[in-house]
This record gives sequence, structure tokens and C-alpha cells, in this order.
Amino acid sequence: MERIAQKRTHDAQSPRRTGHIQKRGEDTWLVRIFTGLDAQGKRRYINKTIKGKKKDADTYLSKTLSSMRTGTFVEPLRMTLDEYLDKWLQTAARPRLRLRTYEYYVEMLKRYVRPILGKKKLSDLRPLDIQALYTHMTAPTASCN
Repeated sequence: MERIAQKRTHDAQSPRRTGHIQKRGEDTWLVRIFTGLDAQGKRRYINKTIKGKKKDADTYLSKTLSSMRTGTFVEPLRMTLDEYLDKWLQTAARPRLRLRTYEYYVEMLKRYVRPILGKKKLSDLRPLDIQALYTHMTAPTASCN
């Protein structure tokens, strides 16, 4: 019986995306996903630590690979909300606002948003976090002045 070798072909524009899971400790798993090559030809990976059962890591891996295939994946950034707000204030808000309005934005962010969500990574920010902030801001003890 003769074997016929099958040739694997991959589109140069769309690299093959694969991932694997490594045990890092008790109920801690490292999910590593190959995302392609950078401009210098170095391999790029997304590394995510999952705390929980291996099934949780498997779920994260399959959902991430699926979203990469469908084009809906957004690569996690290491930027915190504080860092983003600083950039937004300088590049978007400051050029378009009057000085007093800009200063008011800075003060309101400092008083309400930054203490609660400022240290959170943008990639970890969830709708429930925003809802908790809104609930905190609208509580009777919160003062707008």
C-alpha cells in the first residue's frame, strides 16, 4: 500500500493559529496562543494565566481561537484605565474643551472613576464593573460638588 503525503498549505497573510495549555500549579494553568510573526520575524504569543480547573483553561483557549478565526478577537493590552484616561485627556479631550471644562473632567475622573477602576487593565474591564461604578456614583452618599 502506497502512502500519499499531503502537503500542508497556509496562507501567508493568515498564519495558522494554535495554542496549548501548561499546568503552572494547583488549579493554575498557562494558556499560550501563537498569534503570528512580528515585523522582525519573531514569533508572537498571547499568554494568559487561568485560575481554576483545566476545563476553564480549555474553554478560554477554544473561545479565543474561535474569535481569532472569526476576526472578532481583540488582543489584550497591558494598559490600565488610568493610563488610557491620561492619554484620552491629553489627545482627545484637551484640544476640544475649554480650560474649565477640561479641569472639571480631570476632577470628576479623579474623584469617581480612578479610585474604583483606575488600576484595572482595559482588557479586564467588564460591563458589570461599569455598572458598579455607576451605582456607586448615583448612591445618595456620593456628592457631585
